[in-house]
Amino acid sequence: MPKPTSFSDTVPNINGDIVSLIDLASSIGWDGIRELSIYRILYLASVLFSFRNPATKNPFLDHYHFSVVPTGPYSDDVRSSVAFLEANEYVRRSSKDVFTLGDNTLPDISRLPNHETKRDWLKTILLLLGVYGESKVYEFVIRDPQYQDNIERNLVTEIDVSRTNRSISTLNSFKSSFEETLGSKANKIDSKEYLELYFDYVFSKVLKGEFKL
Repeated sequence: MPKPTSFSDTVPNINGDIVSLIDLASSIGWDGIRELSIYRILYLASVLFSFRNPATKNPFLDHYHFSVVPTGPYSDDVRSSVAFLEANEYVRRSSKDVFTLGDNTLPDISRLPNHETKRDWLKTILLLLGVYGESKVYEFVIRDPQYQDNIERNLVTEIDVSRTNRSISTLNSFKSSFEETLGSKANKIDSKEYLELYFDYVFSKVLKGEFKL
């Protein structure tokens, strides 16, 4: 089978998201992103978009289909995109096995559907992770009740990332008590601050043994 040579040979929207993710990571001082982290961050971004914006169509839903593997959410399309981007030198894998932008000039990805919305959201997620460290990505994934259920039953099925995702149901169960702590501020802060405060609240309750994810 010939190697894909253009964005349209794989999934251009995923290509664009991965490039945006790597570019954004560099802009906030990350040394690069591991391939496993790419899967986890895109999954986390998909789920948290539905959680934070329940009345808005999730721009990630049409292109991301994750299944369960022991290391975390996995997507064949994401794997193919990473392979394509690396083969065509749009991204580079370092000796530390992390990805940075490569030497090849990128096409104009700003014209891809919902590009700015997704890029802004990915930046929000990366800034959130910067507060807790990358280990929080894995911590969230392994605590994901839907993911754990699939692992326990050895199911090789797609993980739902829509509003009916069980993780969103769990997160929503904490939402009212969390927003009570914010008072009138709850509707005035941006998504970055909201999520930072929310996870600070949830993880503090988990550490105290008051909540279980």
